[in-house]
Amino acid sequence: MLKIIRHVEVPAGGQTSVVLDNIPDTYDDLYIIISVSGAANELRMRFNGSTANYTDTLAYGIIGPSLTAVVSAGTNGYGTDEIYVGAKINPTSGSFSTQRIYISNYASANPKLTSGEHVKASGSNVAFGSGVTIIGGNWNDSSAISSITFSGDNDSIYENSSFTLYGITAGSDGVTTVS
Repeated sequence: MLKIIRHVEVPAGGQTSVVLDNIPDTYDDLYIIISVSGAANELRMRFNGSTANYTDTLAYGIIGPSLTAVVSAGTNGYGTDEIYVGAKINPTSGSFSTQRIYISNYASANPKLTSGEHVKASGSNVAFGSGVTIIGGNWNDSSAISSITFSGDNDSIYENSSFTLYGITAGSDGVTTVS
């Protein structure tokens, strides 16, 4: 069963971070859908306020004005204090991005594995490029995830951006979703 746990709309003027907190430990997995009309240089994610024990890797492709495609893979280079979620977009050009993140076994004592994809469209300003990123991450901590914080590099998350957190419950066989 898929159930909305939290939904946050960023108000006029934007804000520096979005927190999805008071996450109950009654689900098997978590699923997050993010629609961002602008973010700093990068959109990043932390669990329970922790700034340690993260790893991630990504593969991406970008289409921009001076190149047809770039494909790269590897760690994000940010160290171990957060998980990369998405890249910069330009809010003045009609740009937007969508991120979908799946977090398995978020309430267990095992490492928390994340997977996701980020798609951005550059609108009328192709200098920012359009592209897609595939992301895999890990938070090596035994604590259940009770809050998730999203933040940008040095800027705010712009107004009208939305963050929706879902809880997923598996059926008794561990696979079938309960209706």
